[in-house]
Amino acid sequence: GGQPDFKECFFVAPGELDEEARVHYPQIYAENVWPEDGEGFSSEVFRSRYLEMGKALHHAGMALLRGSALSLGLREDAFTGMTLKGPHVTRVLHYLPLKADQVNTGILWGEEHTDFNLLTLLPGGRFYDPAGKPSGRPDDKSGLYLRTRATPEAPHGHMVQGRPPEGCIVAQVGQMLEILTGGTFLATPHVVTAPGTPDWSRMSAAHFIHLHSN
Repeated sequence: GGQPDFKECFFVAPGELDEEARVHYPQIYAENVWPEDGEGFSSEVFRSRYLEMGKALHHAGMALLRGSALSLGLREDAFTGMTLKGPHVTRVLHYLPLKADQVNTGILWGEEHTDFNLLTLLPGGRFYDPAGKPSGRPDDKSGLYLRTRATPEAPHGHMVQGRPPEGCIVAQVGQMLEILTGGTFLATPHVVTAPGTPDWSRMSAAHFIHLHSN
C-alpha cells in the first residue's frame, strides 16, 4: 500500500556466520553491534538473553525443517544442510504508539506481506498501555494476524489471530521454502494491525532462518 510501517527494529545474528561469505556479502554477514550500558541497562545481560532466545528459536526451526523434509520424502537434512552458517537474524520489534488523529484511519503497524526467508519463528508479543505497563490486547482487532490458504469457499483465505498457546511459538513459511517445495508449503501472508485507541505500543520478537547465500 505504500505506507511506512510504524515500527522500529533491532537485528542480531545469534549464530556463527560464514567468514568467506562475509567477504562477498558484507552487508548481510556483518558483525553484531550491541548497545552500550546505560542507567538501569546492562549490555552484557541484554546480549546474553538476546543470544539465548535467538539460539533457542533457531534450534526449534531446525527441528521443523528436518520434519518438513521427511514429510516430503526427502533426506532429513535436505533443507537444514543449506542453512549452515547462513545469515540468520533474530529481531526485536517495537510497534510505535499512534496519535489520536492516526487511529482508525487505516494505518497498520505492519502491512500484509510474506517473508522472503526460509522459515520465521515467532515467540509472541506483548502490548503496553499508554502508561507503558504490560497489558492484554486493547481490542479484539489489534496484533498479528495470519492469512490461511485459499479454498473454494474462501478464495482469499481467512485472517486468524497469530497468538500461540502458552509455551508455544508461531512458525511461518517463507518464500524460499515455498520455492524449494514447489508450492507444497506456501509462504504465510501476515499483517500487524494497530489498536483503535491511541498511545498503545507493542513489543515482539522474530527469528528468520535463511538459506546460505551460496
